[in-house]
Amino acid sequence: MTASAFTRLAGLFLLSGAAVLLAACDKPAASSAKAAAGGSSQTVLRVGTSGAYPPFTQRDASGQLAGYDVDVLNAVGAKLGYRIEWTTAEFSGLFGMLDTQRIDTIANLVSVTEARKQKYLFSTPYAYSGAQLVVKNGSPIHTLDDLKGKTLGAMLGNNLQQYASQWNEQHGNPFTVKTYQDNSGVYGDVANGRLDAFIDSQITALVQIKAQNLPLQLGSEKKLYEIQQAFPFRNTPDDQAFAARFDQALAALAADGTLTRLSAKWVGTDVSKP
Repeated sequence: MTASAFTRLAGLFLLSGAAVLLAACDKPAASSAKAAAGGSSQTVLRVGTSGAYPPFTQRDASGQLAGYDVDVLNAVGAKLGYRIEWTTAEFSGLFGMLDTQRIDTIANLVSVTEARKQKYLFSTPYAYSGAQLVVKNGSPIHTLDDLKGKTLGAMLGNNLQQYASQWNEQHGNPFTVKTYQDNSGVYGDVANGRLDAFIDSQITALVQIKAQNLPLQLGSEKKLYEIQQAFPFRNTPDDQAFAARFDQALAALAADGTLTRLSAKWVGTDVSKP
């Protein structure tokens, strides 16, 4: 091989290696919860939320995300040295975003269910509540059995809607289930008689009834079932390691009273404990 031919061949190898390196750099990180973003030295945790489920996630007067879940995630991020990157979407699409790695977890008062535990890894609970029916003052509706021939509202895709729909099917579909993308107008629909009842978490219902000053009440003091809320992660080795660190930060916030303080700020009572 001549010197000039060797030089040309070496140049081809260098160009080929550079192309491979550039291609590798274009590949996304396996999880941005472990990767720096925008050239920052700070790692990023991508969090999905609807921004439409007060007092847990909502927009404040300036248009910024606010609420109990938002404050808890920001506090966890501060403990871990992570910047929170928020993404808003309708609740019904958030788990799909988690599945496709567009976000790393969800902050939207997500309930822990047996079906979800089969697929996702959950943090320790940061909120405790129960499922309740919201009805007009003086309504004779106290349980799902009382809804025969009536209409029940539920948020599309959440565990409360799934519970009500499954109960309805098992009992011969005695009532109609009307779904909503968020609860911004649903309480008014119950108050105005467009819905006979709405199924929601007890803590959300009590806050909304008071905040909107509507003639509504809980159908019964007895909960339909108990609920634990936690942050879901994909169940992979990388996410398992990160979730362990996340839990440590969450435990520290519970121990130093931060969760209690944030709960009092947004909910008016301590929902961080059973």
